[in-house]
Amino acid sequence: MRRARLFRGLYLKPAPGCADEAREATKKSFKAAYGAKDYAKAQALLAPVLQKCVRTLGPMETASIRNDLAITLFHLGKKAECRKVLAPMAEDAAKKDDDLMADYPPSDWDEFKPLIKAARTNLALCKG
Repeated sequence: MRRARLFRGLYLKPAPGCADEAREATKKSFKAAYGAKDYAKAQALLAPVLQKCVRTLGPMETASIRNDLAITLFHLGKKAECRKVLAPMAEDAAKKDDDLMADYPPSDWDEFKPLIKAARTNLALCKG
């Protein structure tokens, strides 16, 4: 009997705290802390997710986490850290939407557009 070879590839097991349910619980706790303006707690909750989970996150979720962490760092007065968190998005943020659209399928662009818009805003807030 032949095995299907459709699913060949490298599969990574999520690190502890990086499975879907754990990330959702962390996001919920982050939103509560951020909403209460407890930015130090919000940072403490979200920074490890980006650090530990980035290898197994999709690009849209990674961008969302980067934006959430960046604005949190801004509120803490940590502008240099804010810029560092957003550094992987800075090149795309510097491009015009029309140029970026060509890099994404339409459904992905619909999801990415508000994320890159937020990154542009956050980068502007975190300048110098």
